[in-house]
Amino acid sequence: MKPTPHRYRNYVWLIPLFAITLLYQVTYTVVAIQVVVDPARRINAPFTLQNGAVVAVNDIAAKGGLRTGDHILALDGRPIHGDREFYSQWNARAYSARILEVESRNGAARSVHLPPAERPGSPTLKDSIIAAIFLGISLLCIVTGIYV
Repeated sequence: MKPTPHRYRNYVWLIPLFAITLLYQVTYTVVAIQVVVDPARRINAPFTLQNGAVVAVNDIAAKGGLRTGDHILALDGRPIHGDREFYSQWNARAYSARILEVESRNGAARSVHLPPAERPGSPTLKDSIIAAIFLGISLLCIVTGIYV
């Protein structure tokens, strides 16, 4: 009786396939954690807060009168006690106009009116290609696993 020299030949494909699957899962998890940990990524706020103070402003917020160094006191009349609370309230009113009560660096209080965020459009071609690649990798892993 001859020994079969290539008995585990089919399993060699599992090593790179497993590496690709593991890389995909790690990448997906890291991106998901970033979205959960950083609430500012959920809905693109037109500015960035750090300890209640505005540290970065985009064009929309600048047109509304918000400046770097302003301190957010209230959002739509509700007092703000921390960045997480602010982003939570901001995301809850994602697609409506907002009024911020701010205190500028010199101590003067004022209101800043910001327009509503744009609703997300349909997926772009880039989004579809990325989704197809991830789905293809997952299906390839399943099919190869069944084959082996």
